[in-house]
Formats: sequence, C-alpha cells, structure tokens
Amino acid sequence: AKGLESALGAHSSTRKHHYMFFIRHRPKFLNFRPMKHDDLDWIPLTPELQADMAGQAAEGALLAARQKKVGEIVLARYNGRWFAMRNRCPHQGYALAGGRVTAEGRVECPYHKFTFGLADGREPSGTCSAVQTFPLRERDGQYEIGINRSIWSFLRF
Repeated sequence: AKGLESALGAHSSTRKHHYMFFIRHRPKFLNFRPMKHDDLDWIPLTPELQADMAGQAAEGALLAARQKKVGEIVLARYNGRWFAMRNRCPHQGYALAGGRVTAEGRVECPYHKFTFGLADGREPSGTCSAVQTFPLRERDGQYEIGINRSIWSFLRF
C-alpha cells in the first residue's frame, strides 16, 4: 500500500506540473477572444425589461432580470449607455444587482467589493475571475442582447 501511495503522489505531482505548464504556455487560439457581432444571435429583451430601462435614465442604475437563453443578467447604465453582464459574482456566486456602478465604469459586488469592468467583465487585480458580459444593441427602438450562436441556429429543418 505504501508503494501505491507514493506512486499516486508522484502521478498527481506530475499532473499538476503539466497543468501549470499548459496554463503558462497555452496556444494562442485558447486566449480570450472578444465576441464579434457576426458570431452572435440577437435576442430582443423582454417587454417588461425594455419598460424598466426606459424608466431608469439615471446614471449608475442597475436592473436585474431573467432573460431567455441567457439566464440571470444585470443591466448597468453608465455614460448614457446600457451594459449587460451575468448577475453572479464569480468569487462566491452572489448577485451583482445589489451592488453599485462606480465612477470608473465598474460594477461593485455588494458583499466582497470586487469590481468588474462593464465592457469586459474583468476584475482589475486579477484576484477574481471575470464576469461574462453580453453586447447590447438598439434596433428600431428595441434593445437586443447578443449571445454566442449555437450550432442549432445553423441547421435548417
């Protein structure tokens, strides 16, 4: 049994070494790539959310909503524009909607004060993972949210 434990320990150490090597030297195609508008399916926001957005013209407004095909999102108003991101802090999963929008254009988590960029979702210190963001566009007076195009959208039945 002792020989087996030492063999497993060596294996786990080797696995950790390979993982760390991969993280440091990962191929360029695995680096973060922002979504392009051509790669997205555009889904109209719910009518209730559209009405809430029209009523919240104040800077720094935060609106929590449930959007089809996206789930829980938070919309933030900054510099006259709306930004969308997932409504979960990656640190411990708390809702970001209870936080605030800072003067630098970041959403602050109400529990542990991590801040996430509205445009890219990144936390500046690198202590916490990024929050997933979604592009918004206004078309004919209606807001639409962009999500990654699924394989099913290419199939025609």
